[in-house]
Amino acid sequence: MNSKFLIIPVFLIGLLFLGLVPDSLGHGLGSETMPPVMIGDTEATLEVNSFTNYVDIDGEEVGIKQITINLFESFIGMNSNAVEPINNVTFQVELIKGNTILINEIFQRDDGVLIMNLMPSNNEDVRVLERETVASFLGLASEQYNFEGEIFENGGLYEFKITVITINSYDNVLMDPVNYELGISIEETTRYDIKDVNYGIQSLGIITYFDQIIDFEYDDQTKEIKFSFPFKWNQKTIDQTTVIHGEVLVPKTFGDLLVSKYVATLNGLELPESMVNIDDFSADDRLVHVVVSQNELQEIFLTSQFNEDLILMTIKPESTLPLSGVTENGQFKIKLWWDSELKSGQTSILHYDVLDTFLRDKPIAVPYELKLFHNEKEIQSKTGISTGSKIQSDNFEFFIPTDISGILVVKFENLDGSKLANVEFPIIIDRKNPISTSYQIPNWVKNNAGWWADGQIPDSAFVQGIQFLIKEGIIVIPPTEQEASSESTSIPAWIKNNAGWWADGQIPDSAFVQGIQFLIKEGIIVIEQERLETESQVVESLDLTISSPPKFEKYFGKYVDVFGVPIYATSQVTDGKVLHAANVLAQYLDNDADGTPDNPLVVEKLKETNSVIPLFANEWEDETSKIWDDFSDDGYGYELNCWIALYADETNPRNQFDASLEEILHMITQCGYGEAYPEIFAEKEGSALSNAMTNAIESRHYNPFVDERMPFEDQHTEYIYWALTSILGAQENRLGEIGQEWKLNTKEKIMEGDPDIYNLLTEPEYKFPTILPDGNYQG
Repeated sequence: MNSKFLIIPVFLIGLLFLGLVPDSLGHGLGSETMPPVMIGDTEATLEVNSFTNYVDIDGEEVGIKQITINLFESFIGMNSNAVEPINNVTFQVELIKGNTILINEIFQRDDGVLIMNLMPSNNEDVRVLERETVASFLGLASEQYNFEGEIFENGGLYEFKITVITINSYDNVLMDPVNYELGISIEETTRYDIKDVNYGIQSLGIITYFDQIIDFEYDDQTKEIKFSFPFKWNQKTIDQTTVIHGEVLVPKTFGDLLVSKYVATLNGLELPESMVNIDDFSADDRLVHVVVSQNELQEIFLTSQFNEDLILMTIKPESTLPLSGVTENGQFKIKLWWDSELKSGQTSILHYDVLDTFLRDKPIAVPYELKLFHNEKEIQSKTGISTGSKIQSDNFEFFIPTDISGILVVKFENLDGSKLANVEFPIIIDRKNPISTSYQIPNWVKNNAGWWADGQIPDSAFVQGIQFLIKEGIIVIPPTEQEASSESTSIPAWIKNNAGWWADGQIPDSAFVQGIQFLIKEGIIVIEQERLETESQVVESLDLTISSPPKFEKYFGKYVDVFGVPIYATSQVTDGKVLHAANVLAQYLDNDADGTPDNPLVVEKLKETNSVIPLFANEWEDETSKIWDDFSDDGYGYELNCWIALYADETNPRNQFDASLEEILHMITQCGYGEAYPEIFAEKEGSALSNAMTNAIESRHYNPFVDERMPFEDQHTEYIYWALTSILGAQENRLGEIGQEWKLNTKEKIMEGDPDIYNLLTEPEYKFPTILPDGNYQG
């Protein structure tokens, strides 16, 4: 067969698109047949099909997604139902996944049939393969077109924009090319291993036909399965979506999920029973189908408002019993249940119904064998004929030996004499209750996660902060097995991505918890296991409330007292900014969060010097405030001596450095430590701080002269700020931004390059903070 592969320049493509006809839209599952259209005198139909072809490459099974595009003549005569191929068709095909155009090429096909093979590879970019070589290697036909790329590892929704440019002759360029827009959903299967306290490791699978799973969660107490994937909630998407189809693969070794009925929700809305179906005809897994029709999606869209463009599905058993299963030959269904918990050393009764699947689950009387196995050893058995009654079930009373515990397999065999009429159920003797997997994450932890994801705080600060919060019981997470050692202490990119998405509310708490558990397991976060295995209590935060100012009410509308050190804020500053500043101040003063200042002497000096953080909306509001002029004119300027201004627009910004970490620390070191320990921290020549600063300037890792106007005293203030926040991890990823002024941006660099300041700031006597404040004081 003669086949051609052309790449036509973009300017020519633009010319061909003049005078386009209205688009045809479609959105199929694995195939789509578009409505017939007239192309000249020919009634043409476009059909697109997908199929995943699994081949063995170097011992690994690779799924190649095969797309077939077929343009054919759909009407050839009044008395004929046959179809005929359309010859000499030129297609332009644009293949899109998400917002990325993967392929945009022009193909010429003599018979109107175009086959594209999408092969997974390690290449980030999609590229065309040599057809003959690759096709032969993979056992594919040589006239097929082969593309490879990393993205083809995934299924989900592939969108097509197909333009028919010629038919019947390659010279017959259509004045009005025909456009089609459609989507083909290719199944995406993802496996998740969960550890059940009774059944051990079980591999749950999720199959979606719309897009990739972005979050998965299994609750071992409620047996609820949650998963989510992207979905744009708009009318165009609804119009193009024929159906949303998700499948859960449940191993038949996981008895607790072999229940006879499930309930499902979509974004919290319960779905009708008819949309949830169980398929037990597979050998290894049962398939739980959730199929949401376009009409149901439309109703949900019209009656609900969702803040996120995703679908969150939940599936859980309607009740723990009965269990149900289908025999290998598909003819019989067994429903199995019992009245009380099964325990060793006791007599129990199993109840069961034998149903005929061909007769819509009608009870049927057939001979059967029932056997009980423990550790593959038969321990008891029974033969009989089922009742075939709707009102009377079959029973098996048996004694459970004292040495039998754990998984007991109930096997039904040879129903109606057929060697293929077998089904089995794993059930639990002496059931263990799962350890609580509940977790508590204060909302304020999202700030830290967001800063970390945006690169505002380094990995070390994030890890240390999370480690401290877990140890102190502020974050409560499920127990996690700690690895004895880890080859790598680097944090995978997906965890940082998760943290950012979680901070932005795009994924639930469970996804963030999974990241923390991974860090614990890999030894990146080290936690005392005994502490994890006990139920921790959440420490309540100190009640830092906003009130009216006791004075200066002419200039400020809000006031917070922090251990006697006030924050005054103008009315233009939001409460959130005020409270954030108050929390940062509290964390600096009470870093161990025990409810009392770490260094009472420093706090006393702050109060003695009338130290205050005045919080203005912005720099302009500061410069135009009358307080500075009024106090200067009245001769009471000394009251404002230790006032260090902070601006709301630089306090706790989403994508910038939090200036409250700097300005509040300036006040504490200048007016607290400088007054409490003048020989050590005074901002004057001869103090230990000044001597260390002189060495730092001479060593050229501190350059205060970047700002030529900086007074000598302020050079000390900046120096101690750079050093302490670098030790605490705040500057680790900011070297490019701060390097002109400060080069020792990590704890390790300071230990090596400036041991004098490091020793001063880590001396236990002075009780400097050891954890970077995050604006969420928990004392």
